[in-house]
Amino acid sequence: MTSHSPVKFGPYTLAPHQVQYREVFRTQKCLFAYGDAGVGKTVGLLYAAQEHKGPVVVVSRSAAQNGVWGREIRLTCNTSMHVLESRNSPAPSPLPAFTFISWALLPYVAPQMVEAMRRDNALIIFDESHRGKNHKRYRVSLDQEGKTCFAPTFDTPYWASQLSRAATSRMVATAWPMPNSVTELWAQLDLMQPGKWGKYRDFAALYTDARRTEYGFVYEGRRNMPRLKALLAPVMVRTRASDAVSMGFPSVITSRVDLPGVAKLTQAAIKRAGFGKLSEEAILAGVNSGVYTSSTLEALLAENVARKFPAFKRYIGDLLDDFARLKAIVYVTRVDHVEDLCESMSKIVDVIGVHASTPDRDGKRDAFWAHPGPCLYICTGQSEGESANLQCASHVFFLHLPYTVAEIIQWRGRAVRAGATTATVWEEYLMIEGALDTRLMAILLGKIDSVSGLNEDDAAFLAGLSDTIEGIKKDANLLALSERFG
Repeated sequence: MTSHSPVKFGPYTLAPHQVQYREVFRTQKCLFAYGDAGVGKTVGLLYAAQEHKGPVVVVSRSAAQNGVWGREIRLTCNTSMHVLESRNSPAPSPLPAFTFISWALLPYVAPQMVEAMRRDNALIIFDESHRGKNHKRYRVSLDQEGKTCFAPTFDTPYWASQLSRAATSRMVATAWPMPNSVTELWAQLDLMQPGKWGKYRDFAALYTDARRTEYGFVYEGRRNMPRLKALLAPVMVRTRASDAVSMGFPSVITSRVDLPGVAKLTQAAIKRAGFGKLSEEAILAGVNSGVYTSSTLEALLAENVARKFPAFKRYIGDLLDDFARLKAIVYVTRVDHVEDLCESMSKIVDVIGVHASTPDRDGKRDAFWAHPGPCLYICTGQSEGESANLQCASHVFFLHLPYTVAEIIQWRGRAVRAGATTATVWEEYLMIEGALDTRLMAILLGKIDSVSGLNEDDAAFLAGLSDTIEGIKKDANLLALSERFG
């Protein structure tokens, strides 16, 4: 850091890490902004972008003028952004100060943006860069003479790499870059510094315990982390919530609450779990053998979440005695879960239900902010787990245990972020002992060691989270809550 004096940017007084974004970008012409949800990455990236003399292209999850990026651009840069809103949106010529593309539309609008970016010397920012973690950009096949051929996939990873190479400078930002494996870093680093990180296979072999199987290489675990961290040090700014306490982060109390419930699936539950896609025989075979296909596991886990609803209703009823103004985010698995739980919970508390098909989701979020409490914001992680600012919540309930650490970091970060309106956020994982939660817990915890190697604080945080979810770590204040159910 070159200065400790306050730095103003629009209406904001910047935190040290936000100022550091610009210093790194000034010297390196690239930036890897690796920061917890809510630490102000968007404002920091916009501040860093002031170093670039030319148009800026932003790739993020949600392309909306009234979204996070649109609002911050208006506040800090006194301008608006051009949004490519549909598959047929043409590339503006020349490129305006800010052009916005959603990850979902990238394969459709990127082809025409490549030349425009190259022509106008554009900076590109990949927000939520973990969405570009797939390294497969080409299909491999053999021609009639037996020679190896490489054909572009023309999908999101491919076009992200093409936009990166068309830009003159690049930034990537994420709250957690490795959902499942260290290997998922490669594609994101290649977006930031095209070509510098070598080929995917070489990267994977160097930083994981690679082993050959009859089906090809398997990359598991992690190794050579000191070398990787040293290479990242000049370009990476890692910011945890604990580093940004001056921005108004709440303290967090994390617990596992064991709900009463029938661990064994009934025949009726198995029938419901199929929801028209799987036969009862296929589901039952998986249950009896303990070996599930991914489709069977998805179906059973969805049913597992629904079986928690009656106990959850009683649990919330008890909590309302202690938290009269309870405002909670409740994560479930499917759209019908949102609708069913809203119908059930509306008998004891106000509810707001949100899923991917909900119109005017921004309006729903505003209504949650305005509600004095008690109120439940019932949603799927897929719809509201990213790019939603809900730091008015006092509680976050996970009825659905995510598959990856990245999802936990993102989903909890809707409430645990700068500008929280409560001093403490209660983060609770509601589980049925011996049910399929146990299987999913094993999947999740099995990934923790592999993805905790970039920062010692991350490793300590994940170890504590692992102990909590497994039920090893118990806080006296939390036992009282859990013991309400015996």
